[in-house]
Amino acid sequence: MIEAGASFLSKLDEFGLSPESAGWLYDTARSDWRYLVASAAIDVVGRRKIYGAIIDLFEVFDFGDDLTSMDVHLVSPREQWYVIMRGAVSVSGASRARIRRSNLNGIHIEDALVYRFFAPPAAAKLERQANMFAKKAHKAAELAS
Repeated sequence: MIEAGASFLSKLDEFGLSPESAGWLYDTARSDWRYLVASAAIDVVGRRKIYGAIIDLFEVFDFGDDLTSMDVHLVSPREQWYVIMRGAVSVSGASRARIRRSNLNGIHIEDALVYRFFAPPAAAKLERQANMFAKKAHKAAELAS
């Protein structure tokens, strides 16, 4: 699970999405892990376009049984929990952060593995970034067919 998440984030970067946040979060209500990807590009082009490109990546690359497209959940960095967490968590580069049984600014986290967490970039380049990601992922899926 840990390596599948890191590999998936690497592919998102390689194909140009470069999300502001990515990592595993344990959902206690469902007793299951969710792979969260936060990108301001979602606010510019919409979840459907980004998720469609993610589906294309899953058609091309095998991340094993630990990570499927059904595990991936897209979120906006403008959502309240992200804004609150941004004040408490910062992860970049090759580092990772494990958060267990913690309350961060009023949000309870049972368990999480964070690969990346930082503030979103300027809005001007987001649409171009999201469109390039979708185009590259779709092209890779077509070539794999």
